Amino acid sequence: MKIIRQVLLLFILPLILASGRVWAEEGDLNKFEDQMNKPASGPAVENPSKDKDRHREEHQERRRENHSDEDCTGDDCPGDLGSLLFGLVFGSPFYVPALLIGDHYDKTYGLESYPYEKDRGYLAPNGKNWLVRAATSRLWTAHDPQAWKGELSLYTSGRLGLDTSYTRYNEHVGDASDSLAFLDVVPTFSFARTAKWDWRVGMGYESVEGRDHHDRVKLDYQVKYFFAKPFRFDADASMSLAAGNPIFEISSGLAYHWNRFEMKVAYERRSISDVVLDGPALSLGVWF
Repeated sequence: MKIIRQVLLLFILPLILASGRVWAEEGDLNKFEDQMNKPASGPAVENPSKDKDRHREEHQERRRENHSDEDCTGDDCPGDLGSLLFGLVFGSPFYVPALLIGDHYDKTYGLESYPYEKDRGYLAPNGKNWLVRAATSRLWTAHDPQAWKGELSLYTSGRLGLDTSYTRYNEHVGDASDSLAFLDVVPTFSFARTAKWDWRVGMGYESVEGRDHHDRVKLDYQVKYFFAKPFRFDADASMSLAAGNPIFEISSGLAYHWNRFEMKVAYERRSISDVVLDGPALSLGVWF
């Protein structure tokens, strides 16, 4: 019997180790997609013991609303003040940059054939109506997944634009290979710009393809600063939303321009919940 137990142990032990290895080798890309499939957290369940206090507060709030007209005159109404504060807080990322850089929407610009063709940046008193940037990037993450990225962006003299990109992550997990692809199509608007600055905001569509297909809405906020020729600094922040958890992206980089061509080094981070894909990136681009 002792020999039989030892033989059975020899057969069972590899199975235990193999199952543990499979669990340990779950890839970051699968974890990332799992978070997209999870529903967003719902509101916390109220404690029944606090129902009495809650009803009292609701009653007092209704009384304040019913008598608000008696105590509110002129411009001192709490509702007006709250609306003003709301507008200041949530509108400041849009109107403050325009004020700081002196963009009063009273200047019309054309576009250079490429950044720094004649002056700082890519704007000119007279020039083209549109400008396109195409780029390809290689991304290295801190863990196993690596990625390639392709970008195509349209800029117009009328402040409207369009950013499209395709990013594909690949990861080897044991003998298998996982992938996760992001396709973004985001119309943009330049709400603050000068010869040196370009602040943009956008809202569009993001498609994520992994084991399943996911449709999401993407919000984007971008800043470009043109140093003295030939350097440019970029800082981008975005968020994509769906029924599951939101995806956050940040990117910052420094580009070097040589005529129509550019080379850019950057740091890119894409995260959802506690799963993070981040690392350095190197890109080559051309303007036309």
